[in-house]
Amino acid sequence: RTKYCGYVVNQASCPWCTDGFSHLTQLEPVSHPTVLCTVGGGEDGFFLLKSFLSAAADAPWKGIAVTGPMLPEHELKMVREMAADTDVVIQPFAPCLSSLFWTVDALVCMGGYNTVLEALSKGVPTVCVPRTSPRSEQLIRASAFQELGLLRMVAPDVLTPNGLNNEIAAALQLKRTELLERANEILNFDGAHASARYLLALLAEERRSQEFSDELAEPAPVPRPRRRDSPPRTQTRSAPSSSSKAHSRCLEDGRSTGRVLGQPRAGGRRSRTVTPILQLRDVCAEYGPFRALFGLCPMRLCKKFFEKTINRCKKCSRTNL
Repeated sequence: RTKYCGYVVNQASCPWCTDGFSHLTQLEPVSHPTVLCTVGGGEDGFFLLKSFLSAAADAPWKGIAVTGPMLPEHELKMVREMAADTDVVIQPFAPCLSSLFWTVDALVCMGGYNTVLEALSKGVPTVCVPRTSPRSEQLIRASAFQELGLLRMVAPDVLTPNGLNNEIAAALQLKRTELLERANEILNFDGAHASARYLLALLAEERRSQEFSDELAEPAPVPRPRRRDSPPRTQTRSAPSSSSKAHSRCLEDGRSTGRVLGQPRAGGRRSRTVTPILQLRDVCAEYGPFRALFGLCPMRLCKKFFEKTINRCKKCSRTNL
């Protein structure tokens, strides 16, 4: 079965992560907006970095680009050369990048799960340029969030520096508080805690079921091994004992009288004898489902019950209620 728990978003604060990258959070001067561009690992983000650096030329905003540690060396060299002309800050890698989302005014990114959800959970105006190959997962995600009014999307096949600049300008006009309120109304960012609560509930249910089974389980009796030197058992007939005589009286009383509870005898006295005479094995066969329910042998269960509540014939287990 499937349980939907919401989006899993890293909402923990990491103040120590940006100690070595003070130039990413303290730009001079601070009178203009700041736009951050990130392409995830960087192995297929060169096309977006190139368009972003071209759009940053003579733009009214300050640009920061995190290229990712997997950007090829020759492409990183080209990005640094282009950034020298546009005054864009280049950083190959920044740990806990989402902690910088609080300090920027807009975000340009691809359509990865973590980047998009962390940006939406912080209300960052986002321009998303998703990849379309080898999988369309980012395109599906970005299109769905654009229909909900949570971000702006540009398809990669129509991406141009001028078009990207226009989308960034439109994103900078959005109010961050309104985006954050809208995202919290539509999406659930508490997926990690919801998943943990659901897993703990399943574990507690399984543990209760196991403890219940352990309490009801009863080990089967182990037969005693027979000694090799012991003689085989032989059946011998003995003289009728007192129990056999009582057994005969039990059969005679139950089969011949046919009296029911409360029916008077011939002399006018009431009898406590009941016509139905049950055998212990019949009762056990009737209550056979108890074996599956309680893990007990129904014969032992019925025998214990009958010994305590019913006067039983010792010879044949016939009972008179």
